[in-house]
Parts: sequence; structure tokens; C-alpha cells
Amino acid sequence: MSDAEKKLRYDVVKLLEPICGSPLENIVGDGGDPDVYCVAGFVELKVAERPKKKSTRVDIAVRPAQRLWLKKWRMSGGRAWTLTLLESTWLLHEGHWASECLGRVDEATLRENAIAVWERKPTSSELISALTQRLPRIH
Repeated sequence: MSDAEKKLRYDVVKLLEPICGSPLENIVGDGGDPDVYCVAGFVELKVAERPKKKSTRVDIAVRPAQRLWLKKWRMSGGRAWTLTLLESTWLLHEGHWASECLGRVDEATLRENAIAVWERKPTSSELISALTQRLPRIH
């Protein structure tokens, strides 16, 4: 985990303290487990740089095990998201969508499909509100 990812995880855990946000440590191997959990569900954290051209896909590293975990968890009825820090922009995506699309699309598509977009660090109540809204049903 990079220093930027460690800082993001620290910030998100602090933001989610009111709903028992905690870091998730996987010491067994690469099961694709997310970075943070809370009463609302699981959050996978990503840090990315904005590409020079708007039409270029945003390079967000999502391992195959992470894609599989997010998809299986949501297909089983669990709640999971990805939260990507794209320079100063925070983008929250539903886990099933993220399992299929994150790291494969441009910024406009990321924004269009986000549950929430913040141009600065969200407040605790903003993030919690976004995580506790009703998620779409997965078939």
C-alpha cells in the first residue's frame, strides 16, 4: 500500500467513525478483501492520477481478485463500494459497477456512474449519507 493509499485509508476510517469504520487487514493472502469496513458495508480504496487527455481511460489498478470479490459480494446481497481519490476529486462507485468498469473508462464515465462525487474531501455526514442510501438491486 502506497503512502497516498495509507493516508486515504486513515482519512476514510476517521470519516466513518460514527458508523464504526475500521481498516480491514488481510494477512492470509490476496483474497481481494476491501480496505475498510463499517456498519454500512465494505469500501475498497483507490488512488489515481488524472490523465492528460480527457478521453483517456483513468488508470485505476484493480486486481482480478478485487473485481471478483466486489462482484460476488454484491451479487450475494452485500453492500460494497469503491472510493477513488482522483487527485482532489473523490468518486464513490457501487461495487458491482466498479468490478466491471473501474480502471477501464474515462473520467466522464466515472463521474456519470458515481453514486457521489466530491471536488474536495467529503464530510463525515456526506460520506455516510452516500453509503447508507439504497443501492440498486443486482440481478
